[in-house]
Amino acid sequence: MNAVVNTSTTIIPDERWSNIKPEVVDHYELALTHMWAKTGSVGANVFRDRGKDRFRTYMYGPIPNQYNDELGHYEIRGLELNGTLSPAESLEVFAGTTWLKVEARGTNGLKQENMPYTPKFQAQAGCSWKFMDNFKLYVDMQHIRDFYQGTTFRTAGFDLATLTPVDKLHDITLCNAKLSYGFDERTPRLKDSEVYFAVNNIFDQDYEYAKGYPMPGVTFFVGLNLKFH
Repeated sequence: MNAVVNTSTTIIPDERWSNIKPEVVDHYELALTHMWAKTGSVGANVFRDRGKDRFRTYMYGPIPNQYNDELGHYEIRGLELNGTLSPAESLEVFAGTTWLKVEARGTNGLKQENMPYTPKFQAQAGCSWKFMDNFKLYVDMQHIRDFYQGTTFRTAGFDLATLTPVDKLHDITLCNAKLSYGFDERTPRLKDSEVYFAVNNIFDQDYEYAKGYPMPGVTFFVGLNLKFH
């Protein structure tokens, strides 16, 4: 806070920051998990986040006084289901889904059912397979739908952004894979090290997290992880 006050470009910065309250998020969660030894597990989580005194980000020079005003409150309720399965000692499969329901109200009292980058549904699944002693193959998939961008609202006003169909992003489904070879060496005391080859966005899907800024297509990686003990 001292750095913010001393470097602020506002007039009389001490008066602008002295009464600011921190954003508060109350998180409540109830989880239930059942496990079968060496076989798998299933789980369910319900949760609720209640936030208040939210502040907007401003990155364009002197901060307007209104950006020191809180922006109402919001509530996010969610349900998560997850599970793992190990049909063999060298193979594990996992999957999970999450549903979110949002309610937000700004200082203007208007109710909204969407917030930026808060998807109403997302799912993940994947597997890991160890074979030929030293090789491991990882494959995963992620699906996201019903979510909105929000970067353009940083300076659009002094209340919660009103999201419209124009701000809704296309559904995203991404698949990735990684093949690694693990090795140990007594000299120079390497253990659990690996060399790997990975591919992101295998099916070259077009997607964006902000409209007009496309994310990369098929991307290849080659790497080396060294762990010394």
